[in-house]
Amino acid sequence: MKIGLILNLQAGRGPAYNRSFVATLLPRLFSGLRALMPVTAVLVPEESLAAIIARENNLPLVTLAITPRGNRDETVTAVRLAYQAGAEVLVVMGGDGTLADAALGILLAQKMLPAGGLKTKIRLLGVGIGTTNVGALVAFKGEELAGATAAQLDQWFQSLQPFNPPALVAGVTDEILGVGFNDCTFGFTVPATVQGQRLDVDAAAMMVGRHEQGTVRPVGGPETEVWLRRNQQSLLVARGCEAGQIIIGTVDERYIGKAVAGGVCLTALARAPAALVVADKPLTRINLDAGKMEALEPVTTRCFSLFTGDRVAVKGLLNNTVICVDGNPLSKVSMEQEVTVAVDTGLVTCLKPVNKH
Repeated sequence: MKIGLILNLQAGRGPAYNRSFVATLLPRLFSGLRALMPVTAVLVPEESLAAIIARENNLPLVTLAITPRGNRDETVTAVRLAYQAGAEVLVVMGGDGTLADAALGILLAQKMLPAGGLKTKIRLLGVGIGTTNVGALVAFKGEELAGATAAQLDQWFQSLQPFNPPALVAGVTDEILGVGFNDCTFGFTVPATVQGQRLDVDAAAMMVGRHEQGTVRPVGGPETEVWLRRNQQSLLVARGCEAGQIIIGTVDERYIGKAVAGGVCLTALARAPAALVVADKPLTRINLDAGKMEALEPVTTRCFSLFTGDRVAVKGLLNNTVICVDGNPLSKVSMEQEVTVAVDTGLVTCLKPVNKH
């Protein structure tokens, strides 16, 4: 079995912590994979930390010719090269954004965006070492692997099963920006870990590699419109300041019976793969205390279930609003641009344990 290995040590607590942490995880991870099938080659970007750590663990290395850049493009390119070299499993260690970038790399390699049938048996195995690690692509959190007993690891790896998570395909004027499996949001900030602290970071600054404290504020202005397009019909969902926050997110059975979640609990009950939530106040934030919450309330939200093929269109956002997919700030949006997010299924196949408790 050929395995592609992608590491993003910038995720979560950063390189100083992740360098040694990942080095302790890899032997456990590959021990579990070897129990399923012999590992014949580990495909890694040349001159990368992944190559160095893999060598230290005596893994059968095959390097991929790629110039280290330390950005999203490096992840996408490395995945495409691993795909072309015949990787059967793609192990990705990083945050939700890194996993989403890896999925985009698979899709681009298959040249099947925005929709189509699976053309390969490549499977993605995600290990979350980021800030939140809540996306559908996360099979294991790093801390789970580190703390598991040998018996637990064996049980988890023996129960790995393929599944196809619903995907959110975001684009502007027919250009694909990214693919997410947790949420697509619009805002001026994004949660991130900076020197061990979780902060609401300025999204535009983060796009160019700077981690600066940002100001959480609404994205809706006088010209803002949010549309739901289904079966060649369009419904105006919200306009103006009603759209302080716009979230398109995947939904699963954990919401069933959680009536306090509002309409999302019904979305889950109807087995819709995703939901559109429009709120008058910003929801995607990580720095909040009781005093700030009291000043913010009440928060009014509207919820719409989304099914495969549905498309959300957003236009007239305040200038410099940033579209974020699975925690990745992708692009600044001008008031004149229309952003679309489509719901699709069957784009990527992942591995997840069905027996993890």
